[in-house]
Amino acid sequence: MSANTCVAVTQINIDPNDCDFGAPLVLHITFDALRPLQNVQWCFSYTRDIVGAPDDVVELHRTAPADYASASHVACSAQIVGDAANCGVVRCALHDAAGAELHRLDLV
Repeated sequence: MSANTCVAVTQINIDPNDCDFGAPLVLHITFDALRPLQNVQWCFSYTRDIVGAPDDVVELHRTAPADYASASHVACSAQIVGDAANCGVVRCALHDAAGAELHRLDLV
């Protein structure tokens, strides 16, 4: 773990976890704040990844700014539409008040 590490993800739940691409995507992330985090915000986005197609980045959800000091949980529910719903990356990024990325998870 680097000295700049601010969270340790302890669990990720993704629903649906089968091939039901028409259902809303629901993410639950459980994590430990390894140091006090103040006024930080989780941002969830989806990037379509199809060869020969432009990368479309869609913001799915942005949490309200919050403070974390220990074990915590964040959730996101969003509908990913279109024929590319199964060809992309969901990014879960934690940002500070200035917008700098503190931590990122890329989920395929």
